[in-house]
Amino acid sequence: MEENLKPKMKVKLLGRAQLPKQGREGDAGYDLFLNNDAIFKPGKVEVIPTGICIELPEGYAANLAMRSSVCKTGLILQTPLIDENYRGQIHIMVYNPTNHIIAYRAGDRICSLYMFPVYQPELEVVEELSESNRWTSWSGSSGK
Repeated sequence: MEENLKPKMKVKLLGRAQLPKQGREGDAGYDLFLNNDAIFKPGKVEVIPTGICIELPEGYAANLAMRSSVCKTGLILQTPLIDENYRGQIHIMVYNPTNHIIAYRAGDRICSLYMFPVYQPELEVVEELSESNRWTSWSGSSGK
């Protein structure tokens, strides 16, 4: 994969969708705008269409992450990886673990889109793996 510091991501806008926008120059992500009002009911997952379709450059994938202002509300973004060959509309899947309704209006930004290079490793089946100071501990292995 050739290193390109300004790879192009093609964006198709559906309906009233707005072009994703960086909050500030140099930000890693591009904020996505809601097309419609969104109501997040307690204990429910809502799937919100963004009106955005993207074409990622070869060797790249994308993911969504909540904006910090939204994280403070308690909402949790459930985000599958967006592979380079996906061309459909991006949807935001949000879980509301609180006991109250959380609402956002059309035009609000609740998450950001991040694009990053993906390296395809060659898989090698082995009988043993090299030793590590971590061994096989996976959760809490380095302390609190």
